[in-house]
Parts: sequence; C-alpha cells; structure tokens
Amino acid sequence: MPGLLSIADAGGPSINPKLARVYMIPVKDDDSGFDDGKERAFQYWPESLQDSRGDTGWQEKVVPGGSHPLLQWTQCGGRRVSFTVVFGRDRCELPDPADPRTDEIDLEENVDVAAAVAWLRYYTYPLYKDDDFRVIAPPKILLVFPGTALGWAAGGWADGLLCVMTSCDVTYTAWFPNGTPRLVEVSLEFAEIVQLGGRVAFHGRDMLENTFEQYPMRKQDY
Repeated sequence: MPGLLSIADAGGPSINPKLARVYMIPVKDDDSGFDDGKERAFQYWPESLQDSRGDTGWQEKVVPGGSHPLLQWTQCGGRRVSFTVVFGRDRCELPDPADPRTDEIDLEENVDVAAAVAWLRYYTYPLYKDDDFRVIAPPKILLVFPGTALGWAAGGWADGLLCVMTSCDVTYTAWFPNGTPRLVEVSLEFAEIVQLGGRVAFHGRDMLENTFEQYPMRKQDY
C-alpha cells in the first residue's frame, strides 16, 4: 500500500522532529485568559502563509473639476491570515501510544484525521447554554507561528496572533478501504482581532518602527 508521501505526491509533508510546530490556543468563554488545556498543534508546518491587509482606510472624496479625488483617511480595514494544512496517516489502525515499540514519529505520522477536522471545526461553532438560554460565540484564538513575529502583544511583536477563524474548508483526498479518512487538506482563514478581556487595544504604526529600523536597505547616492 502506498505511503502518505506517495499519496500527497513526492513533495508532500513529512515529520521533522526538530521543526517548530504551529499551534492554537482558545480563549476561555468568559474572556479571562487562554485555555491552555485545549492547546493543539498542526501535524505539519504549512507550506505557505498569506497575510493580507488590503484596505488601509483611505476614502475618495470627489472634487468637481479636479484631476484627482481628495483622499481622506477614516479607519483601517481588517487583517486576514490564510493557509492550507494537511492531516494524514499511513495506517488504518492507529498506533498504540502505550506500546513500547511505538516511537514518536510513528504517532505523529498517524493521527486521527477525523479528530483533527473536529478540532478545527470546533472554532467555527457557537455554544448553547440551555440552563440560562445563552449563546456563546465561537472561541477567539491565539494562533502561534513560532519564530515568525506574526502577531503583536503589549510591548512589541510576538509569534502569537489573536484572531477568530473565519473559514474552514476541508477537502478529503484519500480514504482507507473501510471508509476511514486517510488524507485531508484544510484551507483556513483567520481575522485578527484587537479585543480581549473587555478591552480594546488598537495597533498603531509606532509598534512597527523599532522592527523596521532593523531592515538595513537604504537609497543610494549617485
């Protein structure tokens, strides 16, 4: 039976035990902090990441007879991050973590694909509290790409991005003979948020200044 790499193609994912893991931590429903007990990591590091901030908030004001409209800044649009992840397994029967013959790589290369999909879809559904007839919105998320400085925290850049999941599209590409999912690709999109714990922390350009000063390229004088 062909392995995961032959299914995903020769350039498909493989486990590198020395590579950092991308992971997510949900915010508690009462907004009091992060629910560390529900932290989970992606099986593989995504091959690419799209980081979009297309609307910077400049609005056109038409001036009769003018060669150009006047531009007035009102407010910034949102920031969105998207990427595709893969989950897969070579074995129909999952390896037993209690078996001393099972090594870590075997466990990491053979995950419960259906459980992985359920983990991601968890972030797209509300919670209904029948006792007091409340509806709680889908969880906020801390999305962490170690080493990337993708997000922002008080005092400067950080690897974690505070966000909500806005899209979770699953494509099943392989099954075992009994119908068990063997390989899926999941396209994810997240929208960055600035509210947590009843407070709003807008992002100003000053938080970028110290970072971009480390970029050395300058104009040349001729």
